[in-house]
Amino acid sequence: MESIIFRALVPLILGCILLSPSVAGATETVTYSGYAPESIADIYQGKWALSRTELSGKLRLPDGEGPFPVVVLQHGSGHPLNLQPWWDIVVPALLNAGIGGFIANSYDGRNIGGTSGDQRKLSKAARIVDALMALKALAAHDKVDPARIGVTGYSFGGIVSIETADRRTVEAVLGKDLKFAAHLPVYPSCGSHRAVVDMTGSPMLFLAGRNDDYTPAAFCKAYMPKLKKAGVPATLKVYPDAGHGFVKVQDRYLSRAATFNGCGTSTINAEGYHEFGDFSEKGLSWAETVVAAFKKCGSRGASLYGTRASQRQALRDTVDFFVKTLKP
Repeated sequence: MESIIFRALVPLILGCILLSPSVAGATETVTYSGYAPESIADIYQGKWALSRTELSGKLRLPDGEGPFPVVVLQHGSGHPLNLQPWWDIVVPALLNAGIGGFIANSYDGRNIGGTSGDQRKLSKAARIVDALMALKALAAHDKVDPARIGVTGYSFGGIVSIETADRRTVEAVLGKDLKFAAHLPVYPSCGSHRAVVDMTGSPMLFLAGRNDDYTPAAFCKAYMPKLKKAGVPATLKVYPDAGHGFVKVQDRYLSRAATFNGCGTSTINAEGYHEFGDFSEKGLSWAETVVAAFKKCGSRGASLYGTRASQRQALRDTVDFFVKTLKP
């Protein structure tokens, strides 16, 4: 009986969060630059500022003068609008905690609708640079505290929130005076492990679903000892009854989703190139790398599964983590 009553109250509770005067704040468009590097090696070599595109995202800040901490929310392979039900919950909750939210958008400025069926459309390196340029733009905002900007991302956005903790990557794009203060990858692909783990030192919390067949939690679990051995303050939390996309209440199958789990874990070597056993992306474009990797070990089809419980837990974990890491 108690569980039935609680489920009935959930929409009312979320409605109160959305309508509360304490979370009021005008939505502001913030523009930032996107570029098109082919690989992390391009970033390391200073070749990342290619084919500039103007991107924009939506910023909401708490009421007051600030400066405020802010969280960059990075979408995955799907269009940002696919996560609108989650944005409508998590951004007001962050605002209620005195933290701003910035919904990044790597797609509209490039006329991309999504990449789940074709990952050739936008490289991993480009997405990483996008997030760092969003950080740079937000750090220049007069109501944002540049030392208290965190990042979270979902699926491919989770990869971004991992790789923007790599010290060499950050310094190649932004120099030594700016970095994300906290990283929250949510159901990320942890299939690529750094051969040399050299992170910025900012805290990291990975959230994964035990039943995820799109980006399996096992790859993140295998990464944890390597990160911790290198002194990275990283923690993994696995939701027992959740799959991919657990920030939304859903249960569906994506027949065209491209997965690369048959590759096992790949390595990002010291030069910044991905290696899959005897295969290396060195000398290839991103599109050529995707095609070669898919031929080697790719497949089609993945499930999306989330419940009210997983959504509520993700909301609590997100707000708690950023309150702990970004609030003074």
